Amino acid sequence: KTIILVSSTFVVVWILLNIVFLQSLRRNSETVHRGKQADTHDFGSTGGNRGKNQSVNVSAANLTPLRDIDREFYTIRINSWERPEQLILSVKHHSTCVGAKQIQVVWCNDQKGDPPEEIVQNPKVVIERHPVNSLNERFNVIIPTPTLGILSIDDDVLRPCKAIDSGFFKWTDNPERMVGFEGRLHVDKNGTWKYGYLSTTQKANKYSISLPRYCFL
Repeated sequence: KTIILVSSTFVVVWILLNIVFLQSLRRNSETVHRGKQADTHDFGSTGGNRGKNQSVNVSAANLTPLRDIDREFYTIRINSWERPEQLILSVKHHSTCVGAKQIQVVWCNDQKGDPPEEIVQNPKVVIERHPVNSLNERFNVIIPTPTLGILSIDDDVLRPCKAIDSGFFKWTDNPERMVGFEGRLHVDKNGTWKYGYLSTTQKANKYSISLPRYCFL
């Protein structure tokens, strides 16, 4: 009995030591990871002065620190594209997500009429009017967002709230990076990098690009 008791005590102590070691290792790993600078990114044309490609070295140290609200909530910016039924469906779904603090609908003046009343009456929705009818207007933020995290989406893409939360919390761990759901693959054609379509990505079973049609920024 004494031998069995001593052996059991040894096993318990060994397990506890391993747990402490793994937790310490995880904390050190996170510290090292957050201290690393992100890669240099090349931002393309999104209108105005953004038309010129510019290399920006983004690091976690240069970003505004996340507040408590930024770790719990995000702002959705959704493009509208002359299909009100689809927009109503998208807003109705995303407004049920607890993490969505606000939904900013990018409404272009080129579109016919005003936004649907079902959208205007939604307490989470803010209508942001733009004079230019372009998908890139989602990046032209006119109304300040209540959160640092922004979920940029097209009006024809729906994902479960749990899936959105999963991507959001990955972004809060890496706010210097874009976290997306739509992966694509760039391919080499005659020595030049070209955009690979969804079929190319599926066939290769890998990706190197994240599209802004559904991603956290």
